[in-house]
Amino acid sequence: MRGAIIFSIMICIAAVAIFLFSYVPVFADEAADSGLSGQVLGQLNAGAGAEATEKPLDPRLIVAYVIQVALALLGIIFIFLLLMSGYWFLTARGEEEKVNKAKSTVTRAIIGLLVVMLAYALVAYLLGGLEGVVKDGNNFFSRRRL
Repeated sequence: MRGAIIFSIMICIAAVAIFLFSYVPVFADEAADSGLSGQVLGQLNAGAGAEATEKPLDPRLIVAYVIQVALALLGIIFIFLLLMSGYWFLTARGEEEKVNKAKSTVTRAIIGLLVVMLAYALVAYLLGGLEGVVKDGNNFFSRRRL
């Protein structure tokens, strides 16, 4: 029983740490001028007869952004699975089947999170190179590597 309490406390600490350290500040004045929303707004204004301020967004970048958003949603699903398995663990009341179900869910969720984190890092790296290719016309493979 003591192990169950320690495990549930560790799950709660992990959930709180993820919520505290996974935010990105957004400033209202920057959101309207830059990024995907600014380009979409510019294109909508151009369609309505106003003068276009930027050229259209490259389809490759749109696909990369969609993949990045999908991977972020998978991270949210991980949090949900972690909280759900913590609830199962706390309500198991010593039943081995429920405890094992909760532990296997945590294990699978952590493995899934690692896969999602690696995929997110790969997409972020490729997106950075792809933005340089699309905007500057540079060759992706001739970029300086660290």
